Amino acid sequence: MATIGFVGPSGTGKSHRAALIAFENNCQIIIDDGLIIKGQKILGGISAKKQTSKIAAIRTALFQDSSHREIAKKILENYQSANILVLGTSKEMVEKICENLTLEKPERFIYINDVASPDEIKIARFHRSRLGKHVIPVPAFEVKKSFPAIFFEPVKIYFKRGKRVKTVFDKTIVKPFYNELGKLSIAEEALEKILAFLLSQNKPVKKVLNIDLTYSFGQLAATVEIAVEKSSNIPQQIKKVIPYVIKEFEGQTGIEIVKLDVIVKKIII
Repeated sequence: MATIGFVGPSGTGKSHRAALIAFENNCQIIIDDGLIIKGQKILGGISAKKQTSKIAAIRTALFQDSSHREIAKKILENYQSANILVLGTSKEMVEKICENLTLEKPERFIYINDVASPDEIKIARFHRSRLGKHVIPVPAFEVKKSFPAIFFEPVKIYFKRGKRVKTVFDKTIVKPFYNELGKLSIAEEALEKILAFLLSQNKPVKKVLNIDLTYSFGQLAATVEIAVEKSSNIPQQIKKVIPYVIKEFEGQTGIEIVKLDVIVKKIII
């Protein structure tokens, strides 16, 4: 196993180039912003993009939470012979990540200025500072599967070095919960109304009687009591309604529903 550090200030395009740098340096694993990535797949971890503040995002990227750290270490145990590319905003950050995950210190460092032109870095900074866009170096379907609450946009990245054949990587542009452009807050009362509206638009639901929800760090758990019209197939109908409501709610709010219990309290004849 060899560890290589990939260093550059925030917003200069490290994640954008991570797959290419890993490919060119024979690294099978990428550690980026709290995630363990292999090829086009997220093996596990917690994305710093899901955190609601920069401080929480930094802690996540450094694997400072014990449960997050242990999960990551357990994943890496299955790839003890793999070469690992660790991304960080500084040499010290990369070394701290390696220390927290009990990895060997990087045998060398690659700096963003060595692989990207000043113009390319300038463009990357614009997308980060002005548009609030971040990159996760995996396809959009992988991001959606693991982190459905993050707003995302799939892209293909083409690289060509001199006369070499171009290399294509799938990437995902995301807008995290913390954002340099400002912070969006949604009151629980508004979340309740959105959830109630979505449920009430589907048969056999006639009325939402009560909603008890818990919201934390971009995730929501809810128990909903409803009144329904008389039907011969109420359980099956409700089972079909729940996935639809979850999909619509997440799409409208960017908040992940981790649990949605629907209780039929009244049947209206």
